[in-house]
Amino acid sequence: MELAKGIVDASPDQEDADQDCNRNSDDHQQNLPWCICRKCRAMDQPRENVCCRRCICVTTTDAFENLVLDRDVLGVAIVSRSFIYADEPVYTPASYRMAAYRQWTMWQHGYLGRGNRRVMPSYVVWAV
Repeated sequence: MELAKGIVDASPDQEDADQDCNRNSDDHQQNLPWCICRKCRAMDQPRENVCCRRCICVTTTDAFENLVLDRDVLGVAIVSRSFIYADEPVYTPASYRMAAYRQWTMWQHGYLGRGNRRVMPSYVVWAV
């Protein structure tokens, strides 16, 4: 969980950078006023318009690439889940996408439990 803390908890320096980021205005900011990282895209549902609220988007980190987008890591996640539920692993694009969403959630929020859901930032949905 240490890895998640480094990304989720903002340091004082990061908070200052985020406030500076809020002062900058460009076309992206005017079109998507809720986005600070400038990586987000508008989603169909207004409640899905969520941003990481940082100047430097989480999707640009090596950790995001390794934990959420790496095909080998996602394959292991699929196998692990199939062991838990005593199912055969399925390797379809949809199963890789769901594994990536689960990896993101576990990385950023930890285990949420049944029925406890969080809205995923739009840049994560588009990256996956």
